[in-house]
Amino acid sequence: MQDLNASKQMPPADLHKVIRITAGFIIGSLLIAALYLGKDIFIPLALAILLAFLVDPLVMKLRGWGLPQMPSIFIVVGLALAILSGAASYLGYQLGQLSQELPQYQGTIQKKMDSIRQFARGPSVWDGAKTTIDTVENSIDDVVPEEKNPKVQQVKVVGQQQTTAEAVMAWSERVLNPLATAGIVFLFVILILVNRKDLHDRFLKLLGGNLNIGTDALDEAANRIGKYLRMQLMVNVTYGIPMALGLWFIGVPAAIMWGMVAIVMRFVPYVGPMISAIFPIALAFAVDPTWNMVLWTVGLILLLELVSNNIIEPWLYGGSTGLSTLVIIIAAMFWTAVWGPIGLILSTPLTACLLVLSSYVPSLGLIKTLIGSTPALAPHERFYQRLVADDVQDAMDVAQTFIAEKLPKDAMDEIKARRVNAFYAKVAIPAIRIFSSGHNTEASAEHRLRLHQGLKLFNHSF
Repeated sequence: MQDLNASKQMPPADLHKVIRITAGFIIGSLLIAALYLGKDIFIPLALAILLAFLVDPLVMKLRGWGLPQMPSIFIVVGLALAILSGAASYLGYQLGQLSQELPQYQGTIQKKMDSIRQFARGPSVWDGAKTTIDTVENSIDDVVPEEKNPKVQQVKVVGQQQTTAEAVMAWSERVLNPLATAGIVFLFVILILVNRKDLHDRFLKLLGGNLNIGTDALDEAANRIGKYLRMQLMVNVTYGIPMALGLWFIGVPAAIMWGMVAIVMRFVPYVGPMISAIFPIALAFAVDPTWNMVLWTVGLILLLELVSNNIIEPWLYGGSTGLSTLVIIIAAMFWTAVWGPIGLILSTPLTACLLVLSSYVPSLGLIKTLIGSTPALAPHERFYQRLVADDVQDAMDVAQTFIAEKLPKDAMDEIKARRVNAFYAKVAIPAIRIFSSGHNTEASAEHRLRLHQGLKLFNHSF
């Protein structure tokens, strides 16, 4: 009865807001459950949509040259299939060659493992701690009474061995399932490219029939996702080619193959580069009797990672996705939990699509605030909040960032003075207006005191 009375006393606007939030959580939970349960359908469809974004500019280029739609689509899709099939065949051939050469490296591997064991058995700073732990464990074993019948015969359950037919079926299933998924993906790509305009019109209808907003949303999504995928491919190629050349110069076998593996694996965020680095390092460990090849390989990979992460990626990516770094990591964890490794690969493009959609659908404004890279508060709002929070140093950072944003490196004093005046006109004075509007209603006496003292310290320091 108390809850019912409370709901009756709640203002209609607040009640409507609670109902909207509750409905949003319910709809979101249902969508996540549908994505998880229907992943066998949604994963090929998502891969096909991203591939269509990637190859659509080539199709449009061929059509611009006067080629009809269907031949353009089949040429582009056939070219993609030929490239992927050729790369897969080369990788298979190189792996076969490498598997035949590996037995001759067993002696080198054994010698290095023996040297590592001898190094591990040598005296170290942890010997004292290890001796203490062993003494405590032995004391506990002495206190615990022994069982009356300690010698119990262990029983090992041996399962029934697979027949030849069952082994062939299991092997066929492991091979044919990925091939079937790849076939479905390319079929979806062809259908999406053929029905591109029809799907475009249907999505416009789903967005409410506003042709202006819907067109802008679709164009931004296509441009942003297509640019991200093309930039990702360029980053991977600029990493894989130097890696193949470097490994060939060092002497690591199958250097071209490891460069191709690096190009493919770097599409997997975070773990892909680590996985692609393990194989050449392990092969260098097995091939060279000394440690020189291993050290050179590790140094090459570290150098390429530094150049790629700090120079190539910031230069090519820029703000292509519009997602903050924290959101990219959280999205990777979420999509991996829902769709597994494929979800990890698709996490950034899918989240970028969600960001674009939230920018044009007012009811999804909360999602844009949470996952977007643009600041949630305007400069004058951030400046006011820092002062009210008694964080004068952060308020100084807001002011300095605003002033330096459009200031040339060797600016004259007159230009600097203009930027300072612009700060007071666009940031400081609007912040004081916020304070004035809520002086007697929202701001407490403590808030007023903090703002007054903060402005004094700010003006004195600034």
